[in-house]
Amino acid sequence: MAPAIDPITFEIVRNALYSTAEQMAGIIERTSFSTVIREMLDYSSAVFDARGRILAQSTRTPSHLNSMTPALETILSGPIPPEAWYPDDVVILNDPFHGGQHLPDILTFLPIFYDAEMVGIAGSLGHHVDVGGRAPAATARTAPRSIRRG
Repeated sequence: MAPAIDPITFEIVRNALYSTAEQMAGIIERTSFSTVIREMLDYSSAVFDARGRILAQSTRTPSHLNSMTPALETILSGPIPPEAWYPDDVVILNDPFHGGQHLPDILTFLPIFYDAEMVGIAGSLGHHVDVGGRAPAATARTAPRSIRRG
């Protein structure tokens, strides 16, 4: 059994995680090229533990958070299990049949490592107007995949 954590430490850690999710949201809003994200605030961000359980979320679009956890669970239990993640990986998903809400909602997940161990995952979901296809505003479905740099 894990040792009990005192209430003061618990609140410090809880607020640090919440602040991290809010800072992620602020960066998304300031750097987005999408008017749907910038003007309508149709996006969310969250911090998860290494098993995909949500620890903290931003105060943007709460309904997104209901789909972020199932999407991450789909990824972790299927095509990209936790042991297959590396620092600087980015996993992208927009499949409504595997946790997404609809095709224009694109989820991104980045692993958080400490001392070479994955200790958490940063996640975001943003609604995009055009996700590709034969005509403007068409949609395309992608399977979850990891993009490796370098």
